[in-house]
Amino acid sequence: MKPIILINRSLIISGDVSFEKLPELLRATYDLSHVGGYKVPALAGRVGWERWIEEIRKYTTKPILYDHQKLGTDTPHTAKPMIKELKAAGFDAVFLYPLSGPDTQSALIQAAKEEELGVIVGGLMTHDHYLRSEQGFIADEAVLEIYTKALELGITNFGVPSNKLREVKIIRETLESQGVEPIFYFIGLGPQGGSLPLPKEVTGEKWHVIVGRDIHSSSSPRQSALEYIVKIEKN
Repeated sequence: MKPIILINRSLIISGDVSFEKLPELLRATYDLSHVGGYKVPALAGRVGWERWIEEIRKYTTKPILYDHQKLGTDTPHTAKPMIKELKAAGFDAVFLYPLSGPDTQSALIQAAKEEELGVIVGGLMTHDHYLRSEQGFIADEAVLEIYTKALELGITNFGVPSNKLREVKIIRETLESQGVEPIFYFIGLGPQGGSLPLPKEVTGEKWHVIVGRDIHSSSSPRQSALEYIVKIEKN
């Protein structure tokens, strides 16, 4: 699949704000060269997708990523209609967390390929009590299988938590053992416990960080974004 973000490292800004506050966030950050794109959350709603995208496109042509929180928990037959709607709305890529199984994962990725929609696959999440080893519901080995199955289906972009680096290192080593350099999209920086710098053995050469609250809730979103960019450059 085509690269989603063309620069090797970037800051992706998560627009977890009301639509009314979106222009302020865009004006503060759109012209920063190391801002790689914007993530639109599920709160935008289907009717609002085009509205959000239209507003973002007033400021930038950078990629717009959709995070359904979490798309991939339905049945396989829902994949094509959902992906078609996302493509029609104008998104450039979508986050998938295919927790309902390999058939749904395959259906979503195949539909995305047909629509030329970028895909970022995640399996491991930031919060406690998620994995079985953390007294959660999800088997540790099943999460690893989500990433390896995605790789088999041609995906090289992956969502991973910045606050569970031991587990992410295992994911990277597993994917690299298949002869592919994964591109990681790190979530959970700031209030969820992740922070920069990140270890080189975890990040690799190409990676991006997704930041929401630390930027849009700041008294100066632009300054907060610049501080993250400096850390990314020094990492």
